[in-house]
Amino acid sequence: MIGPFVTESVLVYGYAAGLLVTAAGLDRLARRVAGRSERHREPGHAPLHDGHEIVRGPRPWPHSEAGRFHRGLALVLVVLAASLTLVEAVRHPAWPDLALAAAALAAIAVTGRWLTGHLRATPADFPEPGQKAAKHDR
Repeated sequence: MIGPFVTESVLVYGYAAGLLVTAAGLDRLARRVAGRSERHREPGHAPLHDGHEIVRGPRPWPHSEAGRFHRGLALVLVVLAASLTLVEAVRHPAWPDLALAAAALAAIAVTGRWLTGHLRATPADFPEPGQKAAKHDR
């Protein structure tokens, strides 16, 4: 026991907090890498090995599919943190441990809302079913 808390609970909630920090760091790192690649690319086209050019550049972060992938990956970590926290709260329902669980769940809710809000605000740019994808000029 660590003070009034069960050691297992403290470790699990600390791990959940680490998952949240990792999720936020992954999102921030992916955004930074995307921004850096945007600055080093000529706007409008990029030469390919066979001489063709891309007429329309990739969509900016986080509207690109890569941006949505990284946000989804970060959300998986948030869901894992929530699952661990809820399981631990059921295993150790004593008052001090439940106070830690409530604090962890509040942080999870804020992080999850932040990431899902960004994900919902950036719809995928996939073609509708039956519609052909835009082809690049050759």
